[in-house]
Amino acid sequence: MEAEARQRKRRVVMVALAACLVVAGIGGTLAWFSAQSQLTNTFTVGSITPPTTEPEDPGMEIPKGDPNLSGNLYEPSWKNESKIGPGAYVPKDPYVGIGKDSEPAYVYIYVKNKFTSSEKPYFQMQSGWEAVQANQATAGAGYYTEGLFVYGAANNPTKLDPGKAPDSKDAWTKTPLFTHVLTSDGFTS
Repeated sequence: MEAEARQRKRRVVMVALAACLVVAGIGGTLAWFSAQSQLTNTFTVGSITPPTTEPEDPGMEIPKGDPNLSGNLYEPSWKNESKIGPGAYVPKDPYVGIGKDSEPAYVYIYVKNKFTSSEKPYFQMQSGWEAVQANQATAGAGYYTEGLFVYGAANNPTKLDPGKAPDSKDAWTKTPLFTHVLTSDGFTS
């Protein structure tokens, strides 16, 4: 009888241990599937404000309503409704600027040429700029009719940073993308 009592005790202990293992397994599984964690990442959008001073003279304010300032583009030499014809040489010098309260920014300009003739007006890209994807003009290397251009180098653009400008003033490209628009002597519109 004593041997039977020991056997019963062993069975009871084994059943109790098995029950404990089942309860622990179920509890661990529930804990695994119900565990939660949360992390909130908040992003803000930087702002770019229009410049208020001239690119060549950062101390000189651009008069309000100046037609040569449109957003972040300023063309000091542009004359509205300039005539273009065969052999034209029309001043047009787009600088890009950002206001003193702007975030640092890389500058890209997309030039769209709306002329539909086979020979389009073209321009000579200035130093400090690089063509990213652009249509070359027949005038030769460095001349383009339209496309996407970056200030600096395509693999290393130059950042405009108003915080690094003297007295935290507007930041401008040091050169315009081009200085004038040209047409050939055989140009027809």
